[in-house]
Amino acid sequence: MIKKKIHFVTIKSGLLYAVLIALIILILLNAKASIEAVKGSLIVCYQTIIPSLFPFFVLSGLLINSGFVRVLGSVLNPVIRPLFRVSGSGAIVFLIGVISGYPMGAKMVTELYKKRIISKTEGKRLLPFCNNSGPLFVIAAVGIGMLRSLKTGIFLYCIHILSALLVGVIFRFYKSDVNGYTSSCYIEKESHIQIGKIFAECVSNGVNSMLLICGFIALFSSFSQCIKPLIAGFVKNECINLFINGLLEVTMGANGLAQSNLEFTEQLILMSFLIGFGGICVHLQVLGIVSDTDLGVKTYLAGKLMHSFISAIITYLSLKFISLDTVMVWSQGNFAPKELNHYRSLVWSAIIVFVLILKIRKKKFNHI
Repeated sequence: MIKKKIHFVTIKSGLLYAVLIALIILILLNAKASIEAVKGSLIVCYQTIIPSLFPFFVLSGLLINSGFVRVLGSVLNPVIRPLFRVSGSGAIVFLIGVISGYPMGAKMVTELYKKRIISKTEGKRLLPFCNNSGPLFVIAAVGIGMLRSLKTGIFLYCIHILSALLVGVIFRFYKSDVNGYTSSCYIEKESHIQIGKIFAECVSNGVNSMLLICGFIALFSSFSQCIKPLIAGFVKNECINLFINGLLEVTMGANGLAQSNLEFTEQLILMSFLIGFGGICVHLQVLGIVSDTDLGVKTYLAGKLMHSFISAIITYLSLKFISLDTVMVWSQGNFAPKELNHYRSLVWSAIIVFVLILKIRKKKFNHI
């Protein structure tokens, strides 16, 4: 038995070494393309990823440490428990996940688990449906930027959210003999909040998370750029080629589908699948985020596969009953991605104001 185990580990290690050596050779053979890909990815990180995600990493950390998640969780428990069999804390995780996009949901689930606000079972139920693509990508980038249609972007985003909720309902049956919220670890009584210490800690954690994510994006951009010619050489079918590229990195796949000669309905179905799946690049980011916990990624990956298929099916069925003219309305150029940032900032501002009001009321109550 031990010999078989050693033999399996040896084969597994050998495959890993072979893949790594092959990637090194590919990068050396395509050095110029690799360098340009890394440069481009770092520019994207500088211009889009860091400005979009870093403030939310810090603010979400403040929400968790300020006790807001516990307050909202107690209010939403009666609704969230019957649907997803998790505590009300899952509501704020889902909300932040759909506002901020990948990988914000996974980051917050991990933080809640580390703070002992949710149990391991809850974390495994939340990960599959709380880590989703945000409106800035689906509506602005895919809808307006790639398909030139605001309504198409909203259509795809609504399907994305609905599919995520259905995945959450399905995963309520994960370990059906365990009520995740009743087995949750105890929550320590909130003591006096040291805002300076908490803020510094949240900023530090945000910087580390951004470095990790940007590192994954740069590295994976290099890999995908080197692998792309190899895939094109073996796969001659344009649709399959674009689909494989999308499985590797969703933005690249969606952009390729938008520029392809496929019918509009086929483009939307495949895009829904890819947006729901998220791409291997995103999954590697999630793997890095949860790596210092025992949550694992098996249930997460199973959930994203479900999400992708459910999204594609709903898109297909929707297009059977909805006229293409309703969805395929070209944008008149009066709506820009920065407006989505504005609306998203308003939502976050409302949340922060609500937290401050709760804190003020709590202080007044303590003085009575």
